[in-house]
Parts: sequence; structure tokens; C-alpha cells
Amino acid sequence: MSWVEELRSRIAKKWPVGSTFRLVEVYEFLPELRRLYPHNATIESTVRRVLQELRDSEELRFVDNSGTYRRVR
Repeated sequence: MSWVEELRSRIAKKWPVGSTFRLVEVYEFLPELRRLYPHNATIESTVRRVLQELRDSEELRFVDNSGTYRRVR
């Protein structure tokens, strides 16, 4: 599974469409992601990049500049 698919799946399981969540809550997945991707030394940066990709594909929206997102689909 790709990074985008992995995070998309985890977000969909935890937050229904219309829900808001914060970046720090997504970071709760880090221990599992580290096990899945042991050679990635920049997991936090990768998570932020994937969240931006999900925003760009209009699956998420930035709510504010404090790391709050809304799942829109």
C-alpha cells in the first residue's frame, strides 16, 4: 500500500466525512507507520506531505493554520 493509500485508509476509519481533526492526532499513527516503513527517517514530514496531497485532491481541507483539517470525502 502506498503512503497516500495508507493514510487515507487510517483517516477514513477514524474520522467520518465532515469531521475535523488535528495533525497531532494523525501523529498518533506514527508508531505503526514506523513499523510499516522502517527505512523512512522523515516520517513526520512524509505525513505532512501526504496530508497536503489529500488536500490537493480535495479529500481534506485546511481549517486553519494550526494543523486542523476537515475530511470532506
